[in-house]
Order: sequence, then C-alpha cells, then structure tokens
Amino acid sequence: MPTEYFYECPSRAQRNPILLTQEDIAVGKCKKWTEFEIYGGVRHISPAVWNMKFLTHLHCANNSIQKIPPEIVQLECLTCLDLSNNKLRLIPAEIGDMTSLRDLNLAHNNIRQLPYELGRLFLLNNLYLKGNPLSQDILTILSEVPNGANPTQKLITSFLDNLPVDLVLSKENKHRSISPSKSRQLVRPHKHFNEDISRELSKEELERLSHLTTGVALQKVSSSHVPLITTPVHSVSVRVEENVQLTINRHWCRRENRIKRKKNWIYERRWPGGLPPLFPIIPSPIVVPRQSRTADFLSRTERLAHTPAYEIDKLTTTSPPQRPWITLSSGPRELPCASFTVMCYNILCDKYATRQHYGYCPQWALQWEYRKRGIMEEIKHYSADIIALQEVETDQFYNLFLPELRKNGYNGIFSPKSRARTMTEAERKHVDGCAIFYNSRKFRLVKENLIEFNQLAMANAEGEGGKQMLNRVMPKDNIGLAAILETTDAVWVDSKVGETGNQQLLVCTCHVHWDPEFSDVKLVQTMMLIHELRNIIEESCISLRPGCPGPDTNSIPLVLCGDLNSLPDSGVVEYLVKGRVSTSHSDFKDFEYKDCVSKLAACGLEGESFIHPFKLEQAHSSALMPYTNYTYDFKGIIDYILYSRNSMRPVGVLGALDQTWLNEQKVLGCPHPHVPSDHLPLVVELELSQSRRS
Repeated sequence: MPTEYFYECPSRAQRNPILLTQEDIAVGKCKKWTEFEIYGGVRHISPAVWNMKFLTHLHCANNSIQKIPPEIVQLECLTCLDLSNNKLRLIPAEIGDMTSLRDLNLAHNNIRQLPYELGRLFLLNNLYLKGNPLSQDILTILSEVPNGANPTQKLITSFLDNLPVDLVLSKENKHRSISPSKSRQLVRPHKHFNEDISRELSKEELERLSHLTTGVALQKVSSSHVPLITTPVHSVSVRVEENVQLTINRHWCRRENRIKRKKNWIYERRWPGGLPPLFPIIPSPIVVPRQSRTADFLSRTERLAHTPAYEIDKLTTTSPPQRPWITLSSGPRELPCASFTVMCYNILCDKYATRQHYGYCPQWALQWEYRKRGIMEEIKHYSADIIALQEVETDQFYNLFLPELRKNGYNGIFSPKSRARTMTEAERKHVDGCAIFYNSRKFRLVKENLIEFNQLAMANAEGEGGKQMLNRVMPKDNIGLAAILETTDAVWVDSKVGETGNQQLLVCTCHVHWDPEFSDVKLVQTMMLIHELRNIIEESCISLRPGCPGPDTNSIPLVLCGDLNSLPDSGVVEYLVKGRVSTSHSDFKDFEYKDCVSKLAACGLEGESFIHPFKLEQAHSSALMPYTNYTYDFKGIIDYILYSRNSMRPVGVLGALDQTWLNEQKVLGCPHPHVPSDHLPLVVELELSQSRRS
C-alpha cells in the first residue's frame, strides 16, 4: 500500500494577503479573491460560506468541525477542499456532485466509511485520508495499489463501479409529439403484465441474481421490435399505453451516509394482464441477504466478466423518457411519393470507450458487452429504412450487426478505415469503420464505393498546398462509404405496382477527422468527399443513359450522413449547406490549399470561393437538436443528416433527450448506464416525390 503518497498531504504554500489602503480604495482598486480560510477551533461553518460560489479553494483545517452540511455542493467552482485535522465522522453524499474538485484532504478525522458518490469525482487527483479509522473494505482496495502509485483513481473507480443506480418503480414517460396536425401519430409497442409472488429465493436463484445486488437494473419490459414512427396517409388514432419497469431500489440511509445493511428489496406491485415471459426468474418481493462489505466492493466489471453472455444481454437500466417525434410538414403529400426514414449514429467503438476519455462513466457501463445491447435495441427500436453508422468495429460488423439486422430484413455494406490494409488479419478485426444498412424490402443495392481521404490527398498533392496535403491531410485515415440504392415498389405510397419505376438514391456515411486543431483537414476532407460523390453520380448517369451529354449532378438524390466533427458555424457545414466557402476561411488556418483543392472537379472556383453543385439542406436544426454529442467537456452538434432539397423534403425528425431527465439524473456526460454512446442517433423521415424528381 502506498502509504507515504496516499496519506501524506503536502504542505500548501503560504498565502500572502494584500490589504488595500484607503488610497487604493479611493481610486477604485479592488482585489479579486477565490480562496477562503477558516481557523480558530471552529465547530460549525457559517451558512454564508455556501453562498460564496466564486470560491475555488476552501481551507478548514485544524478546527473542531463535526459535520459538513449538504449545502457545500453550492460551491460549484471549488477545486481544492481541505478538511484535515477536524472531528468529522461522515462526509455528505452530495460532495459527489462537486465534479470540479481536484484535491480533497480528509486526513486526521474520525471517518470510517466514505460515500459511494465520491466515485463521481472523476477529475480528483489527490485524496488524503491519513489518520482515519478506515474500514477494512477501503484498506483492501488500497492494498492492491503498487507502492509509489497514486491510489486515488483506484479508489474513485471502485466507488463509481459500485455506485448504486437509484432505480424505482416508475412509469415511463409518454412520447411528446409536437405536431400541427393529427394526421401523423406516434406508434409505440405496449404490453400489460402482472405477477404476485411472495417467497424467498432459493440458493440457486440468489447465485443467478448475485450480480444485481449492487444496483444493476433488472431486465426492462419490452415487446417485439416495431417501428417507433409511422406516417400514415390518413389520420389514425393510436392508444399510447404506459410502460412500467421493474427495477431495484436501493434504500439509502442518507443520515448515516451508507447503505442499510439488513436487506435489499425489489418492490412488489400488481400488474394488470399477467407477467410477460421475460420475467421467469424475478419474483416479487425478493429478499436478498446483504453481502459482506468486502464482497460488495467487488466491482461490477469483475462480476460481468464472470457472467454468462446470455445473462449480460438481459441486463439493462431504466431508460430516459422517450425522445419526441417532431412533425415538420403537415401539408398534403405529393402523390405518388417515396417515404423512408434515415438514421445516423456514431456508436462509439469499443477501443475508444476508456476511463481516460470517459472517467465519469462506470467501467461496467463502458464495456462493450453491456453497451452493445443498448445500441442494438436503439437501432431496432427506431427501425429506420436506411441506417448509417460510424465507429463500427470490423469484427462486430460481421459477427453482430450484419447477422442481427439481417434477421430484421436489412442488408448492409461496410469498410474499415484505411490503416486496416497495412495490418495483420488479427489486428484488422479491431479497426473501426463505416457501415450502411438498408431495408431490403424497400431498397436494393446497385453499387458501393469506398472514399479514402488519404489516397485522394496523395493524388492531389501538387502545386501550392501540396506540402500541407502530404503532412496534414494524408496521415489521417478517415473514410467515407457510399451506396447507390434503387427503390422498390414497397417504398412508394399510393402507387400501383410498377407504376413509379425505379428511382436511384445515393446514400453516404462518413467520419471526418476529430481534432479541432486540424480544422483545415476537416474542410479539405469534406471537399474531397463532395468531389467523389459527384463522380459517383456522373458515372451512374452515364451507365444508365449512355451518350447523354452533360449528366446533372442533382439527377440522383443524395442523403449524406456523418460524424463531421464540425460545429454548425464551421467551414465544413457552411460549404455543404451554402454550396460555397471562402478560400481565406479561418478554418484553413492560413494554409494555402488553393491549387490542390481547385483540381477537384466538384470544388470549382468562383471568385474567391470554393463551390460545389449539390443543393443540400440540414435535416435537424439546432433548435430541435441542440446537441448530438454529449460529454462532460463538450456538448454540441457534430453529427448531421443532409439531403437534396430539390428532390426531397423532411416530414419529421427525432428530437433531443429530455434535458429535465439529464438534470435530475445528474448526467455528467455520455456514455452513461442509460445511454450507450457519447453520440445520440439522428432520425429523419424523408419524402421523395415524382413531381420533385422531374
């Protein structure tokens, strides 16, 4: 155990107060202070201190303080809290909400137990506990840390992994439909169920449920997957039932700041209609004997590692309220028309889901075995006709997504990032890439195209900007994947078989470079993408109509989905939506790409602007979707669905997560036990009419 590092708190530097003279005050001088020290044998801290929300350091060492009230959480800017050499026995659980803390000194008190909520302090660098009668459980965790290492993160991780998910029997919120017309209604699956069993579990049943005793939620009630949204031609009335979830409620004893030792209960409730077959092993109520404190610290990650795959797949937690479906167009259809839904979703590749990136998420909720269930259920839940995915691991595409979605009537294509071509077969399995799935009843695949940005950079690295092309653009192995799909009669509304003919549709998914310091690379990659999409359309037009002069770029509708890693006010989005961007745009970072980029046929020059011929529109406005990426240090729009505005119109879009739920659940960021990726899926319903095509 690294006692010398863990227990000893380095002496803080002496602060030199500066007193303002009357002359200083008279001329308007002032002193901004963010540190506050309390000394002199104080027993109780004045409530006025909690109103000093500007404090970053609070020093209360060497007093006789016996209790810290929960109101300390109001000091949201606090980075250093020194409570050493006092008489504290308990630490309020609310301290876990002070996520700005970097240093917490609790040395020389009477603390035996610490609240699990400390696990939420994922930015904490140092936790000092010398001179406390710590429980054997905490000492056991610390004993696993090598000498000389900082055990703070080990302790924080253990607390976070075992932080009980405070779940209760709750009625799932209904969908909220924002619609100017009742002609489009929301469809949700529903089931009634009940059960009334009062008995204790057998030893075998307890063993099967042992991994649930620290708060992992039980299986969620669900029915067979059906489309979340439909757009009937005529007005329909859909009865929306309330779904109810059966979950664990851990009784917290806030006064003593620890979990009750005697029992955990799963509440009993009578349900109308009978218990579904999903709950054959869950009686109600259940009396689960409390395990020892040491066993309770066994992380959920370790428990999941010893849990059969079929049991892991049944695990889930209560979900947030359903995202609203927002109707954008209530006017009459231009019949006949093709109506289809599109999803864009960055699912967060397993190798990127690490504690270093997402320290606020429990390790067990970062595991792919846990997240893949939620991702797949979300994809099936919305049942979009076209699904564009990013960060799909090669092995997972072939062994999970493709076989699973084929069962639901999809077919798909995939390509890994460019670096896969230089790797061994074993290494290639873990490279992520892009995938497109399509409803095989409504579309058939005509052709697929891979767009490799590093290859295009090498091919166009001549003239002014060639050096930047080779040094900045070429090393990035991002890709785009395009597919020309052809409609079938099933996608057309109110048309006779064979009446509408076959309409081709170009669908593209892409993943642009992530680093904000390489905004020039993002913009150049986007220009390369547009250039290649234009070539694909022209080649397709020539093959369909040989000898036809001057193929029109907009003759084949385009749906462009992707994680562009660019904000709405960026050069990337400006170029795509407005069709032009200045050659001196700030995103180019004063690098001269003019000669290189102008060689791309689709990126012609008009004055001092790069232009392209596509007429694209963004499906989601920032008012409807304020963020598509939701992490601790970034919340914003970086994922997009764009469509050809001359041939299509959006009928409805999926709205954002309920902000009230995020606030109530104190969600610091995603991924989260309830949200399997750091990105939120985008869904839009598009309408393609024959009159618009012409």
